[in-house]
Amino acid sequence: MDLPWFENPPGYQFLHCLINAAKGGDSSAVDAFAVAQYLKEKNKDAFDTLVKVPLKFRDKDYTQQSHRGFHAPAISLTKDDDFHDVRFSIATMDTLDCHPDIMEEVYNAHYLFGKLLHDEKISNKF
Repeated sequence: MDLPWFENPPGYQFLHCLINAAKGGDSSAVDAFAVAQYLKEKNKDAFDTLVKVPLKFRDKDYTQQSHRGFHAPAISLTKDDDFHDVRFSIATMDTLDCHPDIMEEVYNAHYLFGKLLHDEKISNKF
């Protein structure tokens, strides 16, 4: 996800490269909603944690004078309990800001979600 520190981040972004002289740079796409649904069915406790506990995301660009930040759960639902958005960005996640009693639970849920997003057995199904 790009720009998770925005209140309303872009839903889709398309990047186009005309010339690339670099080696590597493979890209991949994962249906994060499908992975969230998988987690909802297979590990409801972790899913509920990702829906209920807001995370801090922050624009840490050192070239800017001001830094933007936003609190939001990793998985947001609509009023009808459908998926609204998924915010997952290790690079822009700020300090975990939750009660110490649930900190390990939040870390474990976020770790599991990240692992599933990068698991080829899961991501290749979608």
